[in-house]
Amino acid sequence: MVMLIIAALSTVATPSFTRLLARERIRVLSRELAATLHFAREYAIRTGTRSLVCPTRDGQHCTPDMRWDHGWLVATDFNHDGQPDGPPVRLGKAEPNLHILSSRGRRKIVFHSNGSAIGSNLTLLFCKAGQSTGTDVLVMSNTGYLHTRRASAAQQQRCAQG
Repeated sequence: MVMLIIAALSTVATPSFTRLLARERIRVLSRELAATLHFAREYAIRTGTRSLVCPTRDGQHCTPDMRWDHGWLVATDFNHDGQPDGPPVRLGKAEPNLHILSSRGRRKIVFHSNGSAIGSNLTLLFCKAGQSTGTDVLVMSNTGYLHTRRASAAQQQRCAQG
C-alpha cells in the first residue's frame, strides 16, 4: 500500500518538480548575465575604457546574432570595431536547453567610461527550449540600469520557438 501511495505521489509531483527546476535554472542564468553586465559597467568606469559585452560561440569573438545560448564575453574595445581587443576579461557559459535571445535592435552592449551604454534598450529573454511558460525578461536601459520582469505572451512564444 505504501508503494502505491509513493508511486501515485511521484507521478503527480514529477512534472511540477521538473518545471520548478527549469524555472530555477532560468532565474540563476538571468542573474548570472545581470551580474556580468554590472561587472562590465564597473570595469568600464574603473579602467576608463570601453567594455564590450556580446554573445560568443568560441569565447574569443562576438557573434552577430541575437542568440546568447552558447555564452557571452566581456572584453575591451579600444578601436571601436565591436570586437574584443585582446583576450576576454570574463566569459559566461549558458545552460544546455535554455534559450537566451536579445532584442532585434541590439546584439551587443558597449559600456563607456562614464558607465552609459548608448543605444536602444536591450531586452534579453530567458526560457527553456520548446516551453513557453516560465520566461524571464532582463531589460537594460542605455543608462546601464537593469531590471527583470515576467515575459508577455508574445515574448514567451518567441523565446520558446528560439
